[in-house]
Amino acid sequence: MVKRVIVIAAAAVVIGSLGYFIWLNPAVVDLRFTGEQSLRVPLGWLLVFAFVAGALVAVLGSAVQQLGRSVSGWSQRRRQRVANRVASWERTGLALAWDGDLDQARRWLLKAWRRAPRNQGAALALASSYMDTDEVAKAVEILTEAMTHDASDVDVRYALSEALRRKGEVNEAIRILETVRVQHPRAARALTALRELYRQAGRWHDAAQVQEAYVHSLTNPERASAERERWLHFRYQAAMSLDGPDARVEALHGLLQMDHTYVPAIAALGDALVATDRADEATKLWERALRATPCLVLMQRLLAQQHTERDRQRTLNLLRKLPEVDADTIRFFAARAAFDEGKFDVAATELQAVAKQDHPAVYRLWADIHRQRGMVRDALKAFAQLAEASSVADSPPCPFCQRSGQMKTTAGPPCRHWDGYRAVVGPTS
Repeated sequence: MVKRVIVIAAAAVVIGSLGYFIWLNPAVVDLRFTGEQSLRVPLGWLLVFAFVAGALVAVLGSAVQQLGRSVSGWSQRRRQRVANRVASWERTGLALAWDGDLDQARRWLLKAWRRAPRNQGAALALASSYMDTDEVAKAVEILTEAMTHDASDVDVRYALSEALRRKGEVNEAIRILETVRVQHPRAARALTALRELYRQAGRWHDAAQVQEAYVHSLTNPERASAERERWLHFRYQAAMSLDGPDARVEALHGLLQMDHTYVPAIAALGDALVATDRADEATKLWERALRATPCLVLMQRLLAQQHTERDRQRTLNLLRKLPEVDADTIRFFAARAAFDEGKFDVAATELQAVAKQDHPAVYRLWADIHRQRGMVRDALKAFAQLAEASSVADSPPCPFCQRSGQMKTTAGPPCRHWDGYRAVVGPTS
C-alpha cells in the first residue's frame, strides 16, 4: 500500500513537472524532416518527447544488454554441462579399461572424444587401450586424427611417435618427435626418446648430438656422469660408421680429447692407424694406454702387432710390470705368444701353469696346441670342453642394458654397447 502511494506520488510529481515545463515553453518551432517537409510543434512538447524517447532508448539498451548476458550465461552453462558430461564419460571409460572391459571402455571414450574432438585426454586414453592390446595401427589412426584437432598438443605427438615406433615406422616416429624437441628443446622425456630412436635407426651422429643436449640438461652429477658414458659410446659409434680409416682417425682423435681414457676409442684408433700404415703410432698409443688402463683388448692388439720373438717378449715384460695384471693373464699371453711363434711345447708349458684351466679361452688355446702337435683326441676333447664351458659361462650383466650373456664378440649385448659383456677372469676393457 505504501509503495503504491509512493509510486502514484512520484508519477504525479513527474507529470506535474513535465506540465510545468511545457507551460514555461509555449513557443512553437519548426521541426524539419527534409528540406521541404516540416512540422510546427510546441517547444515544450518537443523537449518532453525527446526526454521520454531518450529514456526509452536507455531502457531498451539496458534490456538488450541484460538479454545478451542471459544468452551468454545460458551458453556458458550449456558448455559446462557438456564438459561435465564428457568428463563423466571419460571417467567411466577409464574405469572400465582398468576393469578389463575394453570394448565398453572404448565405446565410452570414443563417445567422449566425438562429442568433444579437442578433448585430447579421451583420445590418448583410447589410443592407449589399443596399444595395450598391440593394435598399434588403430592407435596410430586415432592419434593422427587427434593431431588434426590440435597439432600443438605435445602429449599427442609424443604418444604418436611411440605408436609409430612400435609399428616399425622409425623414420616417421623420428620426424614427429623432432617437432616435439623443437617446441621443448630441454625436455628430458623427448630427448631420451629421440636418442633411442636415432640409435635404433643407426643414426649415431644424431644420437650423439641429442645425448650431448641431454647431458648438459642434467643437474645431478652422478646421473650426468653415467649419461656421459653413453654419450661417449654414441660418439664412438658415429666415428666407426665413417667411411675410410682416415676419417675414423680424425673423429677418434676428437673423441679422445674429450676422454683420453676411453678404451674403445683407443683400440679403434690404433686399428685405424694400422689400416693407414701407421702401425708404430698404434703400438705406442696402445702401450701408453695399457700402462694407464690394463685390459685384455689392448694386450691382444699389442701382441698381434709383434712379429718377432724379441718384440713379443718386450710386450710380455711390459705386462709383467703392470701390478693390475695377474699371473694367470701373463701366463696365458705368454702361451699365446709362443704359439704364434710356432713353439708349441713352450706354449703348452706356459698354459699348463695357468691356475684357472676351466676358462673358455684356455680350452680354445689347448685345442689349437693339441691340433698343431697332432694330438687329435686331445684336441677334440678340448673343443668339447670349450663348447660346454661356453654354454654355461655367462658374463656379468651389461652395465648399460643390464642383460647378461656370453662374451662372444666385442659388439656386445643387445644394446650394442661396445664391450658391454665383460670377461669373467683377468683385467677387462
